[in-house]
Amino acid sequence: MPSEVSLLLKKIALIIRILVIYVVLSFLIAFLGTLLSIGYLKKQRFTAASYYASAARGGLFSLQVFCAFQCPTDVSVWNEGLRLIQQSKQIELHSKELKAKYEFGKVTQQDLAALKADLSVAQLTLDQMMELTEQSKVIKKIAFNSQSTLKDQYSTLQFTFQHLFITIDHYDELFGGEKIYLVLFQNNYELRPTGGFLGSYATVKFKDGVMTSFEVQDIYVPDGQLAGHVDPPLPIQQAFQQGFWNLRDANWHPDFPRSAENVEWFFDQSTGEKFDGVIAVNYTLIPEMMKIVGEMYLPDQDIKINDQNVYSFLQRTDDIFFPGSTKKKDTLSSFSKYLQLKLQHLRPSQYLELASFTQQALDDKDVLLFLKKNSLQGYIDQKNWSGRFKNNECEHAYCFPDYFAISDSNMGVNKANCCVQRRVSVEKNVLENQVVSITKVSYYNPSPTGDFVKTGGTYKAFVRMYFPQNTIVEEFTIDGVSYAQYAEEQRSQRHFSEITPIFFTQDQVGPFTELGFWIYTDVGKTLPVTISTTTPLPQDSKSYQLTVQKQPGTLEMYNDFTIWLGSQELWRDTIYSDLLLVTPKLSL
Repeated sequence: MPSEVSLLLKKIALIIRILVIYVVLSFLIAFLGTLLSIGYLKKQRFTAASYYASAARGGLFSLQVFCAFQCPTDVSVWNEGLRLIQQSKQIELHSKELKAKYEFGKVTQQDLAALKADLSVAQLTLDQMMELTEQSKVIKKIAFNSQSTLKDQYSTLQFTFQHLFITIDHYDELFGGEKIYLVLFQNNYELRPTGGFLGSYATVKFKDGVMTSFEVQDIYVPDGQLAGHVDPPLPIQQAFQQGFWNLRDANWHPDFPRSAENVEWFFDQSTGEKFDGVIAVNYTLIPEMMKIVGEMYLPDQDIKINDQNVYSFLQRTDDIFFPGSTKKKDTLSSFSKYLQLKLQHLRPSQYLELASFTQQALDDKDVLLFLKKNSLQGYIDQKNWSGRFKNNECEHAYCFPDYFAISDSNMGVNKANCCVQRRVSVEKNVLENQVVSITKVSYYNPSPTGDFVKTGGTYKAFVRMYFPQNTIVEEFTIDGVSYAQYAEEQRSQRHFSEITPIFFTQDQVGPFTELGFWIYTDVGKTLPVTISTTTPLPQDSKSYQLTVQKQPGTLEMYNDFTIWLGSQELWRDTIYSDLLLVTPKLSL
């Protein structure tokens, strides 16, 4: 009897050892397979990554069999992640097929539909993995700690999937037939209403869904071809005293679609070109993008470009223009050519960073989109990516729509916005029959004067502020004195003539009251501006809505807002982007 018990115990021990070895081997296969699949994924070797992910999933399956499919959620998360890596192979295959057909100009809706189907499966897997991650205490603690970027990466992937689907669904509308898009490069170190001074541009042409050309040109080339005379807006006439309006100053209106139409008109009159859409890109995005794509060599320029020197390189191109010269165009064309090549050979992680970068650029209005006769424009407006001034309307009845926007135009022919700091403080008090607002703006100009790249100097700017219709300016001071006295002091100290820009205007522009005036902030100086206004409040107002719109291209500029309801403070915050604030009930 004892021998039988001993034999049984030995058999049990053997089974336990086998099971332990089974579990350990399964875990090692899963672990090593995962490491190898991730390693190959980083190297963009998707076939190998998929192979080892499959092996790793085999190890995980063995573990799940061992625990009778009641394994911890962590194993399920692990499995979904590996399944996502496996799907990368299929996405890669369809992407390569699509790229090959694209190069031969034969992209079809069937090809796009196949890619979309792969992406849809990948998105579903990703969503399931994140849902399981939320349920797993161990992985959630690791993945969602303060130092983890998993949530940000998930958000970026969701953004990427969503807009890939939108692009695929509207591919024909965007790129089918013959399409031509205008890309405006705006130097926001010289701030203008839609972002910055227009120094150069690109025309991008598509035929039957394939890009056929990407040409960069100096803005002064079409500018010099304009026949006839166009009267400029008064502030441009006062600033430059030249009596005519140029293409390079055509982005004068803070509403980007309106400025885009002005720019298109100038092109039509000078070159005869017509566009299907206009895109604006601010210069300060480029160094940030170079941080992601890395250094690149321009052989025809014999220079290495990186995030540290790209702005100075591009800025120098703005200063080498003279009639008949093609050097600026050649330099910009070389840069864009090698940048496009660089973008075609990035790692997956870099593409993910670029997607996040693009989303942030659109949200910050460093990229603006205006598509003509395109059903996507409504979506772009809704996302606040068009730079369009919103109609100052409430979302429901018996609501008072308040509004504020400020737009600077640097007219000093310098790059002072490299360094000028603008801080806006707005305090609003909603009373029984009116809204009383005190708007304070502080300009500080620490810009250098001798730096070739960041040439500063006096910040001479035409400033426009936008308030609700029927707003009345009660008091207006600059540097502690009335605007009239400030203007007279500027006239005297700077020896300005009668045409000098020292006036201010107050006009009704659509649903807004526009206040326009000039400021001069010398290097090393601070200039305070204070404006007190009142706006009638309809008696039937039961709620209050405040809309604030950020000017594209602004850098060191902040907005502090405080809203009072009589003696009660309702809301206070510092904002850096667009805002829509609604108070559900007014009780005075």
